[in-house]
Amino acid sequence: MNDNSLQKMTMISHLFHGGGTPLTYAMANALAQFNDPNSVFNAVYDDNIRPQECTYHFLILFTDGQPSPPQTGYTGDNGGHFMNTPYPTVKPADKTNAAAGNAEILKDKTLVNPGNAYWNIMTMAGAAAHLGDTDGMAAPTYPSSNWATQTGGKLPSELLPFWINQRDGTALTYSNHPIRTMTVGVSLAGTFTDTTGGKARLFQAAVFGDPRRKEWDLSQLKPFAIVEDPSDPNFGKKDPNSVNFFDAADPQQLVEYLDKAFYEATTTSGNTSTTAPVLPTMGSGLGTQVYLAQFTPPEPSKSGPVWSGDLMMFPTREVNGQTQIVDGSGTEIVGALTKDKARWAASNILQDKGWKNRVVYTRRPATSAVPNPPLVRVDLSGTTPTSDAGFQAIKDLLPGTDDTAKLSGWKFLVGAGADGISTRETIMGDIINSTPAVLAYSDMPTSAASASTKLSSAWAAAVGDGKSGRQFNLVVVGDNQGFVHGFGEVSWNTVITQANGSQIKITQGVADELWAFVPTDLLPYIGYLQQSSNPHRYGVDGSPTLYLLDRPGPGEVIGNGKFDLGSTNEDALAIIGLGKGGRSYYALDVKDPAAPSLRWALCPDEADNYPAGRFLLDSGSRAAIGKMGYATTIPTLARMLWGTPAIVKDMVFLGGGYSVPEIEANYPTAGANTKLGRSAVALDVSTGNIARVWDFSGVNGMGPIPGGIIPYEFVRGSGLHTRAYFTDFFGGLWALGSGGTSGVPATQGFRVDTPRLENWSTTVRALFKQAPNNGLVSTWPVPFSMPSPMPARTTDPKTSPAAVGVAWVTGDRMNPLDQLYTAANPKPTQHRLNVFFDRQDSSLLGLDTTGAGDGQMANFTNQSNPDAPELDPSNASYFLKTKYGYYLNFPASPNPFTSKGMIPPQLLAGTLFFSAFRPTAADPCAGGQGETNTYRLCEVMRPVFTTGDAGSATGVNGCKSGLTLVFSGVASRFAARSPVAVMQAGVNPVSKEGTGSGTGTGATGLQVKTIMGSMENRFIRPRVWRTVR
Repeated sequence: MNDNSLQKMTMISHLFHGGGTPLTYAMANALAQFNDPNSVFNAVYDDNIRPQECTYHFLILFTDGQPSPPQTGYTGDNGGHFMNTPYPTVKPADKTNAAAGNAEILKDKTLVNPGNAYWNIMTMAGAAAHLGDTDGMAAPTYPSSNWATQTGGKLPSELLPFWINQRDGTALTYSNHPIRTMTVGVSLAGTFTDTTGGKARLFQAAVFGDPRRKEWDLSQLKPFAIVEDPSDPNFGKKDPNSVNFFDAADPQQLVEYLDKAFYEATTTSGNTSTTAPVLPTMGSGLGTQVYLAQFTPPEPSKSGPVWSGDLMMFPTREVNGQTQIVDGSGTEIVGALTKDKARWAASNILQDKGWKNRVVYTRRPATSAVPNPPLVRVDLSGTTPTSDAGFQAIKDLLPGTDDTAKLSGWKFLVGAGADGISTRETIMGDIINSTPAVLAYSDMPTSAASASTKLSSAWAAAVGDGKSGRQFNLVVVGDNQGFVHGFGEVSWNTVITQANGSQIKITQGVADELWAFVPTDLLPYIGYLQQSSNPHRYGVDGSPTLYLLDRPGPGEVIGNGKFDLGSTNEDALAIIGLGKGGRSYYALDVKDPAAPSLRWALCPDEADNYPAGRFLLDSGSRAAIGKMGYATTIPTLARMLWGTPAIVKDMVFLGGGYSVPEIEANYPTAGANTKLGRSAVALDVSTGNIARVWDFSGVNGMGPIPGGIIPYEFVRGSGLHTRAYFTDFFGGLWALGSGGTSGVPATQGFRVDTPRLENWSTTVRALFKQAPNNGLVSTWPVPFSMPSPMPARTTDPKTSPAAVGVAWVTGDRMNPLDQLYTAANPKPTQHRLNVFFDRQDSSLLGLDTTGAGDGQMANFTNQSNPDAPELDPSNASYFLKTKYGYYLNFPASPNPFTSKGMIPPQLLAGTLFFSAFRPTAADPCAGGQGETNTYRLCEVMRPVFTTGDAGSATGVNGCKSGLTLVFSGVASRFAARSPVAVMQAGVNPVSKEGTGSGTGTGATGLQVKTIMGSMENRFIRPRVWRTVR
């Protein structure tokens, strides 16, 4: 109406009932207008409303009067108060309330017309919400999309069920567009249970008029109310036993309640997700704190591209084998983990700092003249920020017609409010897929002390009685407003005396943002965040990998796990990709945590500007870099040999990234329909020089590589990586490495591995290709060493070949609710856990080109017998004598969904942990519902397993396989807690471990849980470990 409000109000005035506006007539006229092809809604419902199928329709009834007296000719028998309705107030035994009411209306639809038994707002609301449901009945008759206006209008019975069938010439699917009724009583007397008053009618109309509420008992419901919400302690959430009837008294409260009601109506659940809990390694030991990241979608009145998020630090302690998250006094936090209970929270840090005091860097694009441009700081603290050298250096990259507009966009990006002065509440962006990484330093740098009074004061105070373990850390994470954050943290331990007199140490901490970095790719689009009508998009969605070259000190044989300040032979980098926010990767030098610099970047859009000298083997491979997909692969580290004479070099491996046909079809101009993401890259981690590029675009059947390239140390203890594994999106398992074979008679034809990267084959080795209906893959594989060789070969050479186990799960993390599949891109019918054994004699078996198939894998989905001959290596039926691995199908989900793996498995000391997300409901517009089921397979080489509760399983060597935890929504990735235990974070976890503390009970809000593995293997053999992050 904003373009011509007078005209539009005139249009609406013509809809009023001629003899006044009794509420039922007004409601009927409004419902008719919803489905009129010439509706006034067409003026605002155009092609800019996308997707049109994902719109919601609300009718809000306001009244300040009591019910009208019965009309002449009324045939009802309820005292003339218009309370007759076909929708029962209590659920019938044989069907839902909605189905019962629908059935009654369809017996005689004319009863909803004026003067008849069901002529009232409650019946109208119920029909508009439910009558389009089939509920096993014949589909109702919808009005024609082009019905002509009749003299005297149309009767309500002719327009049932009022569901929307088109907008502005666009046909809509009826079943997606019911009308939700909300009611507001203004200063009405009486109570909502008094059927002689106005409140009761409004209350019932709100109950019957909710399309999601199919059954009800009015005695158990109440007007709209708010209850505590751990994820939103400032406002709370709608009480599930309340309805959208607002007994208005306070105008401001009415606004807030309506906003909350719209939010609840347009979302199917409160599900969010959290990144993996991060327990940092402090020197040679595991830290006693945990970092958790969160995001919070906004409510409708604050909707748009800007979502808020947080990064929080909590102390931890070990109690009876479980990791408890505690507050500063050492008391376990019961309920949700919120920022008011954290030791520090990023959202509070940035609010306290204010946008103008942030240190923000960015970078200009590479050119042939400047192929590796440095960081540029944009400093807005001066009186004339447009004259800042940094702003002048980048302003041509920013959207806007002049310096004022460009500066306004930049100020909003870094946290300024709409007035350009205040700090907006959403200054900390949402963290969805970026898992924070932590780097410890040997001391607090003077640069950090100078940059932050908060940190320098905490460092000075973190000594004295009862304090110990003073530590300085850098915490790096990305958010979807487009920042890589560098938080400096000072932590220390305090001694807490408990009520029983015992003493415990609890980690305390203070943090401050030292810097933030805005990637080059995002600069042209920062204005997008200022348009509140825009949907949410990703920014920096990837997880950072911290590279620490940690050399031993004098007289030491291993490093101390920290970057030693002042060292000239150690190195520290933070490497991060944009995830679903873009295609680039950046490596920041963080030897000085308060003064980062750019070491190198890999940006596919800049590949043509890279000098030939950056490509160590083949500069022609820049074309494959230009065809990389979204930067969703996690950067992984490998120690290898390079050059002549061979020297040790640390490499970083990157996969081609995520892509789908829809993305490729819209690739710019000449590159349209180019296959993206079919590649792998190895770079010198220190310089960013490109050592090897593998282009898989010509490999038959290979899809994009969204997970990661996982290097593997075949000769344990060598510290050198000799091969790398990866999965592609279409479900294949592949390996990079040597193509050489042995000439020794005992191992004739066996593969010979090498850590010399330039000697790796230019072609990829196929291990396994699964049938298309068995799932897509969006996560990375987990290789592991086998405790013994494979069974001896029956043909020459009759030797027992060595092998590497590889575990992975199938499932598309980018599409958890199984939406948008087509005939050309069909939905997989079954997802699963796969375990494959990569044999050294694979070439002799004919596997290296074609790979194994589903028929060469054993199905152990319901293998619950520990004495089965297939699991006995001495038995002729042992599965590895005829098969190359096994799989476990995930349990079924309600149709039309499939359970799927959305996080990589974790293997510790022979125990395999894995999760399956089980969707239960989906709305293509508002999201969906589901749960994460987390399982434990006690012995990966002896898969005795069922999908039932672990607590009900038969233990093997003290370990029970099966379902251990159920989380609401999507749970985090696993994090190793010890050599035999993992941690996982999620919402409302319920234990399935059997009898004992917490068994079968649920905890509310975001929680972190520990899952123990097989204690038989808790004493592991020493070996060299390299930490990826």
